[in-house]
Amino acid sequence: MRALVIGVLVFGFVAACERGREEAAPADEADEPAEDDDDDLCARAVDHVIFNHVPDGAPGQPSEGERRIMEQVAAQSERTCRREGLSEEQAACIFAVNTPDDMLCELPNCPAIAEERPSWLTIPSPEEMAELGICDDSESSLR
Repeated sequence: MRALVIGVLVFGFVAACERGREEAAPADEADEPAEDDDDDLCARAVDHVIFNHVPDGAPGQPSEGERRIMEQVAAQSERTCRREGLSEEQAACIFAVNTPDDMLCELPNCPAIAEERPSWLTIPSPEEMAELGICDDSESSLR
């Protein structure tokens, strides 16, 4: 299940990055916060989504090549996030999820995400998850 979740997330991120690259005008890098800025909400949110759910030393760790792809996806996702903006409420929803199941089943139901889903956050909609029978209909802890 974990491999499926990571695969869906990475595939979705790559697709969103490609779509964003095609749609985006060249970005003025001077307007972007530094990538290593601790106060950079987008960098922290993207890092949480992409890297928080792959614990160090766990079985099934990404290969070196997979890790490089994840880092490239993270960099593009951060640029997209900065261009679109990320509200404190959306960030709070993202930081509240701590497992792949929460990412798929809880995050889409968070009001700030449901109202305006960031394009770089490519998770299935609650309707798609229901069709797949992956998430139950229990009350979300993020509402």
